[in-house]
Amino acid sequence: MTDKYASPGDMRLRFGAAEIDGLTDPDGTRLNAALNDARAAIDAALAAAYDLPVPDCPLLRVIACDLARARLYDDDPPKRVLGAASTARKYLRNIVGNTMSLVDADGQVVPRRARGVTAHPASGPVARTLRGGCARGGS
Repeated sequence: MTDKYASPGDMRLRFGAAEIDGLTDPDGTRLNAALNDARAAIDAALAAAYDLPVPDCPLLRVIACDLARARLYDDDPPKRVLGAASTARKYLRNIVGNTMSLVDADGQVVPRRARGVTAHPASGPVARTLRGGCARGGS
């Protein structure tokens, strides 16, 4: 499901159809792949502190769109695109690290998992993923 956090329509609304359609293929395969990548990164981060799935949260839509947009650029993304993706990763780190709250579409704070956090947000595979690294083996 590509629209768990953001849809192709959300991308076009936020960044304009001309930009998004110019970066993807006519059937939307690249756009859906970028949205799926963003969803996977968000889920990987949130799983450290929340039970998935989380309810609809507007900030997660922003984060998903910014991460997916950066994935659509093959070479040399504009600085504003890189900056927005970096800010999105920072938001995720802050949410998982409990310095920001995750707020749902109704304005309610999403409760963190009651049991202990299983991965430290400042290190390990989730943190490497949020810093732009790979969560697979090695460092």
